[in-house]
Amino acid sequence: MRQGAVELICLGLTFLALQAWWLSMTIKNGQNRRMTSTNKDSLAEKRKKLENLIKK
Repeated sequence: MRQGAVELICLGLTFLALQAWWLSMTIKNGQNRRMTSTNKDSLAEKRKKLENLIKK
């Protein structure tokens, strides 16, 4: 092998590992955002129900 090939291979593998990690974190955060928006909706509904109970 030529001089520096091992270092370039290690650098390439590290880069690919970081890209895979970043992509997985991005996907997980997207799923969490969907879940939190659903939670906000349910909180808004609960708030409306409580406000209606207080009005009565």
